[in-house]
Amino acid sequence: MSNTNDVYKILDENFPYDKAFNYDNSGIIFSLPDTVNKALVTLDITSEVIMEAIKEKANLIVSHHPLSLDKITSVSSDKASNKLLIALIKNNICAISAHTNLDVAKNGVNDVLATKLHIKKSKVFLDDEGIALGRVGVSEVTSLKDLFTIIKKELNVDVLKVIECRNDIKNIAVIGGSGSGFIRNAIKAGADTLITADCKHSAFLEAKELNFNLIDAGHYNTEKPVLDMLIKLLNNEFKTIDFIKSKANRDIVKYL
Repeated sequence: MSNTNDVYKILDENFPYDKAFNYDNSGIIFSLPDTVNKALVTLDITSEVIMEAIKEKANLIVSHHPLSLDKITSVSSDKASNKLLIALIKNNICAISAHTNLDVAKNGVNDVLATKLHIKKSKVFLDDEGIALGRVGVSEVTSLKDLFTIIKKELNVDVLKVIECRNDIKNIAVIGGSGSGFIRNAIKAGADTLITADCKHSAFLEAKELNFNLIDAGHYNTEKPVLDMLIKLLNNEFKTIDFIKSKANRDIVKYL
């Protein structure tokens, strides 16, 4: 029989926590020595996800995002992340997050995203400090319009936010989640296009001046493909725990 610490060890073996960024707050959020029988796998821990765990009789939640990037120094219910932590504790639901360590690791968020978007021969590219960041590889298509079609189909999105500087494409960079601050790193790695999320107006202006295609496909959408990989890995490792994908966690942003 296995508990939260056992699950953490497997996550650490595959997506080392010592590779998490300094600002990150990944790891065990709340743990009990109790045996884990069922676990929800999700991008976010929300009140709806906790209610789902209660309904499913799951006593562990494995999330990509931690409750907060801030270190917890006191607990009061007037802060959203603390309110969620209190709910976990009250309902004896353990929680683990794998955030930036899952982003940068082999077979993590960015490798899965590159594969999902038909990008071949992908390799790591680095940030200014030499830290492994996104992936860059050869596009299966040579037209930006065709790439839009692939993204919409594979990520199940209707709307993309883009700067179209060139329709002929070859090398595509991907950074799941917020990655628009690394346009120059992607260009240095040989990319002509970056697929990421949370792009500010200034990032689109920069991309235009650099004749570089920038595609914002949404934070949730660019990270959600990793969940299926995580579930498969964990179910293979633990025969006594049923890891299932949360149905309650979804993209809460609407485009009207």
